[in-house]
Amino acid sequence: MKVLYHCSLLLFTAVTLIHAENADPHKPIRLKCRSDLTLTPEALEAGASHPEDFGCYVSCFLQNIDIMDDKGVFDPAIATQSVAEELREESKPEIYACHEMRKNEPVDDLCKTAFGMINCLKERAPKLYEMLGIFRAPGN
Repeated sequence: MKVLYHCSLLLFTAVTLIHAENADPHKPIRLKCRSDLTLTPEALEAGASHPEDFGCYVSCFLQNIDIMDDKGVFDPAIATQSVAEELREESKPEIYACHEMRKNEPVDDLCKTAFGMINCLKERAPKLYEMLGIFRAPGN
């Protein structure tokens, strides 16, 4: 009986940890970009309210999730595929619309380019923006 209890507890713990990681898949990227740019957790939290001040952080984030390259080119196909399946079809037109609106803008500043793209997504697809977990875990 003890063995069954311990196996059940171990299985529950594993499932909980897997779910937690899936619920916040970009946590390691947030931590990496925060570290790279020497931002405090409090400063990063402020980015959720004022993303215009965090363009370089957003650039780091988008490059690390492979939807923007180091030249500032945004890939809407990869972005669409990286969206959770339940939001993918709903988000696809908005992702492509933001890409179309911004694709001919000069990319002389990666920070500005990244902020412009993410700001467009925030305005056009707020559920997607929240799900990305750019500044904090989705749902927080």
